[in-house]
Amino acid sequence: SDTKISDWLSPIGNSSKLFWQSNVAECTLKANTGTHIEIRRATLTKHNHYVLHLQNTTQLHAIQQELENTQQTNSRLAHFDLLTLLPNHRNFCRQVNQLIDKPSKHLTGAMFIIRIRQFKLLNKQYGKDSANKIILNFSKALQKNVSDQAIIGRLRGVKFACFVPLNQTHLIQKNLSAFINSILPDQVKVDGRPLNMDYQVGISYYHTDGNTAETLLEHCEMALEYSSSTEHLSYYNHELENKLIKEHELGLKLSSAIKNKEIKMWLQPQVNQNGHICSFEALARWKIDGKYVPPMTFIKIAEKQGLLSLLAVNLVRELVETLSEWHKEHIHTPIAFNLAGQELMNDSFFALLMTLVADKPWLSEMLE
Repeated sequence: SDTKISDWLSPIGNSSKLFWQSNVAECTLKANTGTHIEIRRATLTKHNHYVLHLQNTTQLHAIQQELENTQQTNSRLAHFDLLTLLPNHRNFCRQVNQLIDKPSKHLTGAMFIIRIRQFKLLNKQYGKDSANKIILNFSKALQKNVSDQAIIGRLRGVKFACFVPLNQTHLIQKNLSAFINSILPDQVKVDGRPLNMDYQVGISYYHTDGNTAETLLEHCEMALEYSSSTEHLSYYNHELENKLIKEHELGLKLSSAIKNKEIKMWLQPQVNQNGHICSFEALARWKIDGKYVPPMTFIKIAEKQGLLSLLAVNLVRELVETLSEWHKEHIHTPIAFNLAGQELMNDSFFALLMTLVADKPWLSEMLE
């Protein structure tokens, strides 16, 4: 009693001394700002007094705040990468499309995907926490090196995307390559230690190679397929797309051919200076639609699809059958065959070789 309502309540967002006369007013207690009070004004009484309903809304306010925080978190989850706080794939595409769709903009630009090449090794060597620091420090360095006009996003894992508006100078591939090399950090620091970085970059031009972020990214992925250890920057072109499509179709046929044991083995003789066959080399040959596919072509596809080990198993079993027939006929001519890293690192393939040699000890002399 004997106090004014403004002596013990502070309005939120309302500086008027007569805040309590509004229909609804949000306030806090002056004695405890953590306590929220809602005032609702009723009609005048017969004696010309206001009736005010006061309700403690502290708990409700806390729930609303928690809901807002949850919504903000969900928004970040939906639109941003939580580690780097860069736009995620969807948000990145949205931002790029908004930029290139502006009627007043007559820009050209380049889209490129950057992949940190040696990341699996780094992950294994330094552990997951340090690997995350590498990603974070790389993203910070990249953002620092590009202009404010560029849009950067993290697609997934160790793949980042960047869209840069270009001037006429950078439309020349040589100049654009120099620009991209200049913004990629040579080193990042992890716990104070400098770490050399290695990248693969796939590049496509806005307008020339596509008119939407999604198309440009797709073409960057295709270009990325053809970057090499010697040339880590690769540009998209239409011939490349046709080549990849043909490779994909061929890959489907190859998978079927390997599973159905349609890859044939040829034996190429190795002849000494006297004209005598001293050994053979086993060669894989694949005939499709009446034509032979070059071994370099289908071996590369098999390697990409992880089919080399299965192909090797089939050919080794066929070799052992041939050598077993020769062994019965007392023909002691060895056969050599080639192996790639996938087979050499495959435990089950190695176990098969050991089993074959254990069953037929003479194979160790005949199979090279």
